[in-house]
Amino acid sequence: MEEPRILVTGGTGFVGRHLVRALLDDGRTVRVLARDPDAAADLKAAGAEVVRGDLLEKETLPPALDGCTHVYHLAAQMLREGKKKEDYFRINVTGTANLASAAVMAGSVERFVYGSTAGVYGIITDPPVDEESPLALTSGYRESKRRGEEVCLAAFEEEGLPVVVARLSPMIGPGSTSYVGLCRALLAGGFRTIGDGKNRDHITVVDDIVQGLHRCADTPGIEGETYLIAGDTATPTDEVLRLFAEAAGAPPVAGRLPAWPFRLYNAGAEWAYAWTGAAVPRAYHYAFFLTDKVLSTEKAKRELGFAPERSLASGIDEAVRWYRAEGLL
Repeated sequence: MEEPRILVTGGTGFVGRHLVRALLDDGRTVRVLARDPDAAADLKAAGAEVVRGDLLEKETLPPALDGCTHVYHLAAQMLREGKKKEDYFRINVTGTANLASAAVMAGSVERFVYGSTAGVYGIITDPPVDEESPLALTSGYRESKRRGEEVCLAAFEEEGLPVVVARLSPMIGPGSTSYVGLCRALLAGGFRTIGDGKNRDHITVVDDIVQGLHRCADTPGIEGETYLIAGDTATPTDEVLRLFAEAAGAPPVAGRLPAWPFRLYNAGAEWAYAWTGAAVPRAYHYAFFLTDKVLSTEKAKRELGFAPERSLASGIDEAVRWYRAEGLL
């Protein structure tokens, strides 16, 4: 019997690289879709097959899917300053629709895992949230990722594509630069946090995210389901800042700023997006300090056997060591 082949989109991204290497370590046959194959040279050297393809170039997708039994769709336009709503929708909705359609036509796909985001809940005011909680699609990125979910679930309901949606929490680990700016600010000294520092964020070590994705792909009988994938504990902001400062050798937080001006700014940004579709500069820069992001993973634990293993402290230590090795600090 031929070895099942796995296609990973977004394999050159942070989560994708960790996923591909974990799959290879597990003896899986992995194919990576890359717009620039040179960017995946390290994955090819590790044993992955790398094929050139683009979610917006439909003709490149059938060859990439040929013979694949499992698909991890992680490629996305991530949240970036200066990006417009149409930029997010082009990749995260149209590109996802193209891939889902090609996967249906391939006829070999036994599981299609769509990597979504816990960001679809927006600024959480009534934690914890679970898979049935109301969404707050208050940015082009959040809205596009939800539309991507809907595209995939429609392909399941109408075409029989065996889809599972994984809503991923914020994450940390070697390869991610998401918290470099925070570390630099702490190292500069005089850092002041926003608010009382008691709000929580559900940052997860990337190894546990990869475990959750594996379980979404390998657990039988869960087609059409959505799962929140996150670590065991949501951590108060003050503790997150202490862990980063300790890992980076930075001085402790110097003081606090009131949260209300930043909440007002964020509310105005959400109003502007709702009425105009335009993103306000730095609109979500302060969300880390404003939301009580507590995610319930009870469904994933119950139905997938998902069991996070890594502590946030260990993930922060690894990430900061990588920042230093890469000359980012």
